[in-house]
Amino acid sequence: MKERGRLWTLGKMLTLVWVGLVRSPILAIAATLTDTVTAAATNGTATVKTEDGKEHKGKGERWKGGAKVDCKTKAGKTECKATQ
Repeated sequence: MKERGRLWTLGKMLTLVWVGLVRSPILAIAATLTDTVTAAATNGTATVKTEDGKEHKGKGERWKGGAKVDCKTKAGKTECKATQ
């Protein structure tokens, strides 16, 4: 009976590891968007409009309006980098 309990625990642990390794990258990829700078200020901030219509404000890399950027949302914080 103990052997069955140990196998059950091992099975649950392996399932959790699989979910962590396989599913997490899929979720990270889904949070990556190609976006457009709609406004840029001289103080280094920019307004970025995402593909889903939302606007985010943040630090820019001296971008100009219309520039394409890749934005990633992680832990509720959006970070953008210029595309090349």
